[in-house]
Amino acid sequence: MLSPDGKLSLAVIVDSVATREYRHEGSVFVEGRPGDEYTLRVCNWSHRRALVILSVDGLSVMTGQRASQNGSGYILEPESHLDVPGWRLDDQDVAHFLFDTLPEAYASKMGKPENIGVIGAAFYYERPHYRYPLLENTRGDFGPLLGGTKGSIGTGFGRQTEHEVTRVRFYREEHRAALLTLRYDTAENLRAIGINVGGRNQSSPNPFPADGPGPGCPPPKGWRE
Repeated sequence: MLSPDGKLSLAVIVDSVATREYRHEGSVFVEGRPGDEYTLRVCNWSHRRALVILSVDGLSVMTGQRASQNGSGYILEPESHLDVPGWRLDDQDVAHFLFDTLPEAYASKMGKPENIGVIGAAFYYERPHYRYPLLENTRGDFGPLLGGTKGSIGTGFGRQTEHEVTRVRFYREEHRAALLTLRYDTAENLRAIGINVGGRNQSSPNPFPADGPGPGCPPPKGWRE
């Protein structure tokens, strides 16, 4: 999924291949197959550094708390891309994203199931003249949010894998560069509304429902590394 200017993008990667996107009634859908691990690929084709704040099922992938566009995220260098494979456990490891049943979704287990079925990426460019070597950032304005439709699958808290990051400072511009939102569901439910594979007509979940970044995503009860 591309930003309007074509310089920023978000994709869901399964088995090293970007999933097909389906446009329907103003939203973009992808198919999720329970049991499949997936990675979020974010790209910055501009000539400027950019911060991307990611949410899955309304939760920050950095903290496991309700996602906010004022939260922490990943820095993309100019003309680069980054693959984010899972929920951040700490600065060295993540727990893989995987499509799973609603009871097994991380958001369900953490008692925050309201926005299951939506993936969001909020992008901010770096302010000019600031080149300090984040995961921490200054606050920005809280723009309008696009939502999805709560479907029949969510994103689980999968196996642990190495994904090391370094914390640096980043001064972002006041105004957001782009907000990209993908909705996902099973092929059966996507076909139910006529997308060739489907969707639903319900209230829209919010990819960034709350403020408050925390120290990392707390594993759900019963999770094993």
